[in-house]
Amino acid sequence: LQDALPDGATLLGVVLSSDKTHITQVGNRQAHPLLISLANISADVCRKGSTKSYVLLALLPVPRFVHPNKRLRGVLASRLLHQVISVVVKPLKMAAEVGRMMSDPVGNLKYCFTPLVAYIADTPEQHVIACVTNNVSAVSMAVSNQFGDPLHCAARTTSKTRQLLIAVKRETRARNLSSYFQACRKWQLNGVASPFWLDWALVEPSSFLTPEVLHHFFKMFWDHDRKWCSRMLGADELDFRFSLL
Repeated sequence: LQDALPDGATLLGVVLSSDKTHITQVGNRQAHPLLISLANISADVCRKGSTKSYVLLALLPVPRFVHPNKRLRGVLASRLLHQVISVVVKPLKMAAEVGRMMSDPVGNLKYCFTPLVAYIADTPEQHVIACVTNNVSAVSMAVSNQFGDPLHCAARTTSKTRQLLIAVKRETRARNLSSYFQACRKWQLNGVASPFWLDWALVEPSSFLTPEVLHHFFKMFWDHDRKWCSRMLGADELDFRFSLL
């Protein structure tokens, strides 16, 4: 990314994170906070909650649409999510495209650019952010029957997503949500017409959608890799090898 900026410019990598969470033990009250941080901050600092390296940027809406079709209610919720985030991050998009003069901690002016370099979310929300259905990869063009294949699949890029959205728009001239969603399913898209990152300079879904520790590392290992190793080696042998670590 630094090579794509003008000489002497400063890269301020934007890190976003969101996760819908229950805020009451009784009922179904939920909050959907959107947090922001900088990739320039040391990882040792980010890992400590007391440093407040992540700050609350916005509370995303948790809507309850009354459309009779459950899938279309999900499409409407995904569209609203992207529209709200697009409004919230508009100043960051402008700074990523043309740059902005900012002062560093000692008062020196820097010519700064703010591309999105990471969006931390769980797997379902990553699919919403990437604007794809749940049976495909959020970071590549692989579909479910290709998961685990040794062949390398092409990355899911901004330009590719834009091409697919244009193809869908050509196929369905009507403004009917149901027909648009059906056209999107042909290309494994989730029905979002305007992803918030589509006009964010220097941004690629295959790069900013990073693995999330709980689901992509811990649960992936515990639910899949551990079972595979246990079947191949046997539970006793696996326990013995772990005891030697």
